[in-house]
Amino acid sequence: MNHVKNHLAYLKLIGKSSLESMRINLHHNGSCGIYNLNSETVPVFFIFSLGRSGTQSFSRLLNNDPRATVVHEPLRRDALEYARSFSDSYSYDDYINNFRMKYIQHNISSQSIKIYGEVNSVLRRHAAAIMANVPNVKGFYLIRDGRDVVRSMMSRGGMSNDWFYNRITPPNEDPYFNTWSGMGRFKKNCWVWASENTILYKQFGTALKFELLLEDYEYFKSNLLDILHLDISNETWQKERLIKSENRTKKFTCEPYSKWPIVWKETFWKICGDMMQKHGYCKDRSMDIVKTRESIKT
Repeated sequence: MNHVKNHLAYLKLIGKSSLESMRINLHHNGSCGIYNLNSETVPVFFIFSLGRSGTQSFSRLLNNDPRATVVHEPLRRDALEYARSFSDSYSYDDYINNFRMKYIQHNISSQSIKIYGEVNSVLRRHAAAIMANVPNVKGFYLIRDGRDVVRSMMSRGGMSNDWFYNRITPPNEDPYFNTWSGMGRFKKNCWVWASENTILYKQFGTALKFELLLEDYEYFKSNLLDILHLDISNETWQKERLIKSENRTKKFTCEPYSKWPIVWKETFWKICGDMMQKHGYCKDRSMDIVKTRESIKT
C-alpha cells in the first residue's frame, strides 16, 4: 500500500536527518495548509474513537472515493505514544508538531493525494493537539455502544498485565485512582471506555454513532460524506457494510451483555452510565432501537 511505502521512505529520511533539523513548510503562497505533489492544498480529516469501534471498517469504507487516501492507524509509534501519554510530564503538542505533522506532510507531499484522512483510535488522547496544530483539519468523534466494546475488549485481553496496559492509570483526581491496583479487568475496561469517551466528548460534543453509520445511509451521508465532500454511493455503502472486518473479534471469551452477571451490569452502569446516556444508549436494548429510529427522524 502507498502509505506503507511512504512510511518506509519517511523512516529513511529521519534516519539521515534528525526530526529537529527537518523543515516542513506548512505555508505556501502566503496561506497555511498541507500540499501534495502538485502543490494543491489537501484537506485533512481525523476520526477518533476507542478501539473495537469499527475503525478499520470505516477506513476501508471511506477509501471507496478514489480521490481519498484514508489510513487506519498507520504508525505503531502512535500506540506507544498513547501509553506514554498517561505520564504527567507528557506533551501532546510535542509529538504532533515534532513527529506526526511531519509524517502527514511527507505522506501527502510525495503523492497526488486529493483528500487525506485517518481513522485512528490510538491518537484519541491527542485529538485536541491535532485539532489545534494541523492546518484546516476536520475532526470527528466515533462512538460504539459500551456494552459491545467492553465485551470485545475483555475477549481481546484488554487491560491484561503487560507493559502497555500497565501504563494506563487514572489521574490522581479520578475517583478510581486509589482503588485502581485492586480493580479487576472488567472494571478497568469499563473505566477505559468511560474515561476515554469523556475526553472525546469534551473535545467534540456530538459523536457519530457506529450503529447508525452502518444502519442508515442518509445518516452516514449527511454526517460524514457531505461534510468531507466524499462521494460514496448507497450501493457501495450497502456492500461495504456487510464485509466483516479483518480486525474483528473472531472468538468471544466474554458473554454478551444479556448474559453478564448482575454485579457486572451494576458495575458497568455505575462507571459508564453517564456517557451511555449522553449518547442515547439505554439499559434496555430494545429501547436503543427505538431511540436510534427517533434520532434519524429528527
